[in-house]
Amino acid sequence: MTYPFKELITDRLILAEFGKTSAETWLGLIKDKEVALTTLSLPHPCTCKDAKLWKATQIDAIKSGSILRWSIIKKEGHAVMGCVKLSLNLRFNSAEIGYWVGKKYWGNGYAGEAAIKVLNYGFSELKLNRIEAYAIVVNKASSKILLKLGMQKEGFHRQLIKRWDNYIDVESFAILLSDWKNHNTP
Repeated sequence: MTYPFKELITDRLILAEFGKTSAETWLGLIKDKEVALTTLSLPHPCTCKDAKLWKATQIDAIKSGSILRWSIIKKEGHAVMGCVKLSLNLRFNSAEIGYWVGKKYWGNGYAGEAAIKVLNYGFSELKLNRIEAYAIVVNKASSKILLKLGMQKEGFHRQLIKRWDNYIDVESFAILLSDWKNHNTP
C-alpha cells in the first residue's frame, strides 16, 4: 500500500516532497563527514554521483511504498536543511523514524521539530501503533531528541552496524500510540 504524499508544516519548517530537492542540494549537506557519521546510511566520501545514487535509492523506496520521506525546508529563506522519513512496516502497523540535518543547522531544534510533526502524522493519520528509532551511540544529540519526543530507550546493540571499517554501537528507542497520547495530552 502506498500513501499519497502530504506536505507537513510546523512553525518554522515545511516538510516537502523529497523528490523535488536536487541531488546537488543533497550533496551540499551530506558531503560533510560529521553529518554522515551521525547517520546509519549516508555515504562518505560523497561525490555528486553518490548523491544522485542515494537520492534515486530513496525515490525507489518511496515509489515502492516502503518509506515516506520529506525534505526539511526552513520557512524563512526556503533553505533545504535535511530530511526525515518513516520506514513503514504495515504488516505490524509500525514504522521507523529517521532524520538528519546539515551541520550548519545543528543545535537549533530543527530535527526535533520535524520529527514530532512526523510522529504526529504517523499516529494520527496513518494510525500506526508503534514508531521506533535508532541512534548511533556517539550521536548524543539524536538520543536526546528521541527521549524528548517521549520515546523510551529499549536497547543497546553492540557493534550493530559497520561504517567505514568500524563496528558501531547503536541504541534503539520506541514510542507506542498510547505513550504518544499520554505524552502529548495538555
